[in-house]
Amino acid sequence: MSAASEKTNPVAAANEPATEQEKVPAAVSAEHARSAAAGRAASAGRIVLRFLVHFVSAFIPGGSLLRDQYESAVRERNRAAPNTLEGQIDDAASQLASAARSFHRIEEEVERRQAAVAELQSKAATAECLSALHQDQLLAVKDVLRDEFSNSERRTFQQSLYLTIGSFLAGVLVTVLVTLVFG
Repeated sequence: MSAASEKTNPVAAANEPATEQEKVPAAVSAEHARSAAAGRAASAGRIVLRFLVHFVSAFIPGGSLLRDQYESAVRERNRAAPNTLEGQIDDAASQLASAARSFHRIEEEVERRQAAVAELQSKAATAECLSALHQDQLLAVKDVLRDEFSNSERRTFQQSLYLTIGSFLAGVLVTVLVTLVFG
């Protein structure tokens, strides 16, 4: 750039590097920015892919096999490049996904056991009600049998009394007749 053009356009002069040495770091810096943007895009793509694999595997039969194969492929890729930031991020994401699966399995087990406890409590309440019902029925049968036995005892007592009185009177009559006839 000439000195005359610098005087006419000061903004353009401020944006352009003054020497060749300043142009090289600017080109390297731009290349680094493009590389970093590409790395972020690739990382975002892997995150989206991981999400899609986990999401789809939850809804298809055999999805856990697909998810496990994907996770093992990611682990193999990360073993090849464990020191890179992407490898570390993928490894951490894989570990988080594994922990989430474990947590989900634990939650399912807790829910299953809570449902079993609720079912057992329901059955215990039903058994208690049936037990109370059986107690009421037992008391009712006992009362009926007591009444029946007391009525039966009363009848037996009356019959025994009539038989005893009848036997006594028959014995008196036989004694009077025997003394009159033989006596």
